Order: sequence, then structure tokens, then C-alpha cells
Amino acid sequence: MGEFLLQPAVTTCTGDLAREVLTSEGDKTTVGWPAHFDELFGKEAMILQKGEGHRALRALMQPAFTAEAVGGFVPRISEIAGSYLSSWAGQGGPVKGYDSLKQMAFDVILQVVLGKRCAPDEAREMLRLFTIWTQGLFTVLPYDLPFLAYGKATRARQALGVYTRAAIKAAREAAEAGEPPGGMLATMLAKDADGNGLSDQQCEDNIIGLLFAGHDTSTTTLSLILWRLANNPGAWQALRREQEALAAAEAAAGRGLDGQSLKGMVYTEAVIREAMRCNNVVGGMPRLAARDFELGGHRVEEGQTLLVPLTYLTKHDPRWGGDDEFRPERWLEGGKDAAQSWIMPFGAGNRYCIGAPLAMAEAKVFLALLARGYDFRVANAANVAWTTTPPMAVPKCGLPLTVVARS
Repeated sequence: MGEFLLQPAVTTCTGDLAREVLTSEGDKTTVGWPAHFDELFGKEAMILQKGEGHRALRALMQPAFTAEAVGGFVPRISEIAGSYLSSWAGQGGPVKGYDSLKQMAFDVILQVVLGKRCAPDEAREMLRLFTIWTQGLFTVLPYDLPFLAYGKATRARQALGVYTRAAIKAAREAAEAGEPPGGMLATMLAKDADGNGLSDQQCEDNIIGLLFAGHDTSTTTLSLILWRLANNPGAWQALRREQEALAAAEAAAGRGLDGQSLKGMVYTEAVIREAMRCNNVVGGMPRLAARDFELGGHRVEEGQTLLVPLTYLTKHDPRWGGDDEFRPERWLEGGKDAAQSWIMPFGAGNRYCIGAPLAMAEAKVFLALLARGYDFRVANAANVAWTTTPPMAVPKCGLPLTVVARS
């Protein structure tokens, strides 16, 4: 037995059992988030939907996350990441790496979702509100009192709602005037072949979900990658060589970094996957038993919480066991059956992370720009310690990061 938010939970200790839990929704399992998630996400958020409601909502949002759609966002992501890298290099010394990456990741998801630039002060205020919101999301005291984390989070959610409703209203008015908005919001406002579309409330609640998932997880992922590369100069040099070759090929073809470029980033993707293998971004995923059933010979009763312990499963993956060495090349070697994998950073089943293609694209673009134009250092990299600030891993030291432009 394990626990989730201080509640006892049946824990799956093999990849097969974990997949059974994650892929049997609608039969054996269902989602089981705490009741206060309704208030903070909004009742129309996809993370809270079940059954046909979840399937229909995901189908309406899926077009925004196709390979073609994500490829179209690459120039915008590149522009944002490039601006931040240039700014950090201009500091002439270390920046607070985790906080700086968080601001960049939030800027990326904000512009990708809304399709427009927000004023810097507005973006900073929204990030501040999201930080308060997140602290209340995983509290064990969900009481709406102004001095508790949850009470502060509900007020932050109300303020975020003002921003998102204004963006939705402006986007609808622009579309009606023959000027379709950009970004994922344009897809969210569109109707499918049967004339179905998202209501304003569905748009609002799912924008909140996308902005949260799209910056918090990316911040931790990028922080882990930089930390691992700082401790493994051979991997950094291999990544640089790949990116230099890709940049030369792009120049010869008369194009810049774009969606097509991502397909050639084989080693870069291996670096990202290896960082997620060595350190899980999210430690676990909860589900509820929808009925009585047997799981690995254990009797599970309807209503019991089930926990898929992603960190444990990753560390016990049968292909590599407890191998903690950071070695991206393992992802390029044959003979390792992917079907045996216990590593599920984006989940599995019909709730596989809808934003996974965007997350991978953002990480690839950032690493490409870093490797092509900069060197970097993480202060005291060998001794960086990590802690969990629910639900993400966070460097205790803030990850002091120095970025230096190469001549």
C-alpha cells in the first residue's frame, strides 16, 4: 500500500499492472481527483471529465496537438526561447535557472495557447497567480479561508478567469470580424465536421489546464536536462555536434529552425528521454477503482484509490534495472523491446498526455538554440539536490545558471 494526498492507495509495482490501471478506464477504473479540483480547474476541464464526456472533449482539442499543428508553433517557440537565452547571456553572470526557465516556459505556453503576446507585466502577474493556484491545488487542507493555501488559490483562480475570459472574448470577436486568432485558441474556438465546438466555459477551464501543465512540467524537465548535461560533458558535446550538423543542413536548404528540423533531432530526443528516465518529473498518477476487481492477485474494492508510482516503475524498468548512469545512447541501441518499458512519463491509455508532442518540441527547440549558440554552466552541478514541491521535482538551490554566447 502507498498513499496519495495522505490517503491510503493500492500501489502498482510492475509496468503491466500500471498499464492495466491506466488503460482500463471506463471498466475497472476511473479518475479520482480530490473534490476541490473542480473549483480550481473548473468543472469543464478535460482532466476532470469521464467516459464519453472526456472522449468528446479530447477529440475537439486534439487537432491543436497534431504533429503538423505543433510544427507550426516552432518559429514562435524559437523566437521566445532565443530571446530568453540572449537575455540570460547578457546578464554576465548566473541567473536563477529554475525561476528563469519557469518564466520562459510560461511565456511559451501563454503565446502558443492564446496566439498572441501578452504585455510583460501581464505575463508576470499571470505566472504569480498560477504559482499561488498550484500551491492550493495539492494542499491537504482544502478549506476556503483567506489565510490558507486553498483560499488563496481560489482567489487566484478567479483572477486568472478574468484574463482567460477576456482572451476568449477578443478571439471570438476577431474571428467574427474575419481575423481568426492564432495559437491553440483558434482550434479550440473552431467547430468540427458535425458543428460541435467548445463553449466559453469549456475554453476557459481547459486554457487554465493547458497553461498549468504546459509550464510547470516543462520547467522541471528543462531544469533536469541542464543539470544532467552539466554533469555529463560528453553528452553535451554530442548534442552540440548533432545541432551543428542540422544547422548546416538547414542553411544549405535555405530555411531556419522549423517543424521539419525536429525530425532530425535524434540524439537531442534521446537526451530528453534519458533525463526523464533518470529523474521523473511527476512521481505518480492516481485512479479510483470503478468496481471490485483483482489486480495482480490482490482484491481491489470499488472506490479504493490506486496509485501508479512512476518514479518506482522507472527505477525498476526491466530493460535497465537500477542503472542511474546518464547515457542517452541507450535510447539509440537496438534489442530493447519498447513493449517491456515501465517508463511512462506521459502516462498511458486514453489519458496519455495530450500535450506530449508540444512538450517534446519545446525541449528540442530550446536545446537546439542553446547548443548552436551558447555554452552554459550550472554552479556546483555535482551537488545539486532535488526536492518535491507537489507535484513537481524542484532543485533546492534554484539551479544557478550561467549562459555564455559563443563568438
